[in-house]
Amino acid sequence: FNRIPVVDDEGKLVGLIARGDIIGVF
Repeated sequence: FNRIPVVDDEGKLVGLIARGDIIGVF
């Protein structure tokens, strides 16, 4: 599955979009 990394304004990884679902990564 293609996972798109989502970063905030600070450029930190805050989550991954997998299969249309947002998985929060802390």
